[in-house]
Amino acid sequence: MGVGNFPVRGQIAVVTGGGSGIGLEIAKAIVANGGKALVADLKPTKPAEQFIEASAGKAVFLQTNVTKREQLERIIPAAKKHFGTIPSIYVPAAGILEPNRSNWWADNGESSYATLDINVTHPLQLGRIALRALLRNNIKGVVVHVASLAGLYGRYAHPLYCASKHALVGFVKSMASADPQEGIKFVAVCPGIVKSAIWDDSEDIAKAFNYSELEAIEPHAVAEVVIELIENGDHVGGTCISMDEKGRRQVIDFPQSPVRDSDNPFPVYDFIKKITTKERESKI
Repeated sequence: MGVGNFPVRGQIAVVTGGGSGIGLEIAKAIVANGGKALVADLKPTKPAEQFIEASAGKAVFLQTNVTKREQLERIIPAAKKHFGTIPSIYVPAAGILEPNRSNWWADNGESSYATLDINVTHPLQLGRIALRALLRNNIKGVVVHVASLAGLYGRYAHPLYCASKHALVGFVKSMASADPQEGIKFVAVCPGIVKSAIWDDSEDIAKAFNYSELEAIEPHAVAEVVIELIENGDHVGGTCISMDEKGRRQVIDFPQSPVRDSDNPFPVYDFIKKITTKERESKI
């Protein structure tokens, strides 16, 4: 039942954070490869507006606050209304670093951290919404998370951001079994420092990460890896691809967890199968 090769051509995609930066480049790449994209963001930048206008209906914008579950829930119905069918590709690309308004060291006693709401809760919620919709419609799909090399190491100055990206890598690795069992693939790209307006939030953050625009990865290069992750069946569920400023890529693979049966790398858990079977039978 695995996803296998999954050409973007003819597919409908959702890209949160698609109003600018990496998300916008991913949306552009999806359309350039023959797909269609719903761009979900607070507001589009001028380049995003120009892209959507020039797409001749292949891209549409939906104003979305990704920290609001009810707004994430309306994405799929909006895509279906515009394109005639539900999305099969989901890219939760909205994210922030660790600005003063959401900073572990500058904690001001607020009840939550925006960095975690945007970087962790939103992509996990969208992934669950996507899985439920794909099961109910009995179609295969791909969810691509935008993690980071910061999800593989730590930064004393910005532990929240690093923790958020570690969470995505751990989540994607945990969802490996969804590919062979349900035909829904969860994968991730882990870029190094990317050229983006995200660095404008704080000069301190840029210094802490040794940000240099001259050495930063271009957003379109990240988008190319996202397309590769979607289309190439060799990148099975649980795959995380890293890339640095020199363009090198490697598949990140971790040792099997000691709690997994080495003779059965994709164990079937009855309680999960009951849930997915019920959702697959609840056709909409």
